[in-house]
Amino acid sequence: MFRFRFKRRRILPSLGLCATLTLTTGFCIGKSNRAIADEANVVPAHSIKNVVLVHGAFVDASIWSDVIRQLQAAGYTPSAVQLPMTSLKADIDATQQVIDRTAAPILLVGYSYGGMPVTEVGSDPKVRGLVYVAAMAPRPGQSINDLFDRGAPGLPGQAAVEQSSDGFFWLTPSLFRMALAHDAPEDRTATMSVSQRPIAISTFGQAVSKAAWMEKPSWYAISADDKIIPVALERKMAKDIKAVTIELNTAHASPLSQPKAVAAFISQAANAIAD
Repeated sequence: MFRFRFKRRRILPSLGLCATLTLTTGFCIGKSNRAIADEANVVPAHSIKNVVLVHGAFVDASIWSDVIRQLQAAGYTPSAVQLPMTSLKADIDATQQVIDRTAAPILLVGYSYGGMPVTEVGSDPKVRGLVYVAAMAPRPGQSINDLFDRGAPGLPGQAAVEQSSDGFFWLTPSLFRMALAHDAPEDRTATMSVSQRPIAISTFGQAVSKAAWMEKPSWYAISADDKIIPVALERKMAKDIKAVTIELNTAHASPLSQPKAVAAFISQAANAIAD
């Protein structure tokens, strides 16, 4: 079986989401996901408009499709990176490529494994802020393996991970929905389970050399019903990076299961940075 080794509160006026901006970050769980999503409408004139989205393991950029539609309808200009997932360096390069062709200022968003290249590439001067969506948020010198507690009990979704003879991790198709998005539309997870993108096993041991969150404002959306990443780890990472944080009562793949809430949270970050 595979196991990962791995005070001031204010209401942000653009979306009304409660945010904790102290060094000991708290969690905004008072509003329903619907209430959060309903408050995102149109981009204020002063807001950052260019948003770069980075997907995670076992999926491709299409996981952002519904989030992209929400952002475009609100007036943002999103771009989605397509990661090769053959190495962390290759994914950093792919993310940098999209950053290079996107006008500043940029809000950089990473989901799941996508937090690794986001953490490194986010130091680019064109990037004004970072949003982590159930994502890895390492310190300099840390890999995914370093982030995971070896002694922690395994989660159900981790049992869905398979190792192929050519050195890649996959998800068992029949367990894909349970592992990543048990509350997402079944037709979407059925399609994605058979069109999934594997990730090189070696990537999990490759570390970032810098961490943009140490110098730039950050936001973190925790998936409170995650079956593959420990929720306690997500909360710890959010606290460590001093992120403005919310908890969504959803599975790991919140861009798939709660795209309106994720888009609203991205909008919150874009508006707050520009204020």
